[in-house]
Amino acid sequence: VAYTGMRYSRMLPVVGMDYTHSEKWKFNLVFPLNVSAVYSMDSNWSCEGALRYFLTRQRLEKDDRIHRGLVAYRNWGAEIGLNYRLSERIYINAHVGESIAGRMRVSNHEDRHRHHYKIKPAPYFGLVAKIDF
Repeated sequence: VAYTGMRYSRMLPVVGMDYTHSEKWKFNLVFPLNVSAVYSMDSNWSCEGALRYFLTRQRLEKDDRIHRGLVAYRNWGAEIGLNYRLSERIYINAHVGESIAGRMRVSNHEDRHRHHYKIKPAPYFGLVAKIDF
């Protein structure tokens, strides 16, 4: 997995495997994309515990305090979720978690004068609805 642009490049290898222990248990150990344990209650409902990697990069506006500056945010989250699969194409997930290792880098428009910040752990929640076509 590679991220590039805005004077910020990072490459992470994708390494891992999926393991199905039984019809009920599946373990996804694909670092850093999908590290989770999934328990299927039936064909529609499942719950999971997971580790998630977050990486986002933004360019600030020209009127911001740091004119056209760059912000890079990365974090890990530990979460639990409930999944509902209505059909092969429709999927819904609700999850709650805690961020555990946040870092933010702020620099000017040329990616110089960098400032690094540690971010304290914080709770988060989310809802995902997906339709495959």
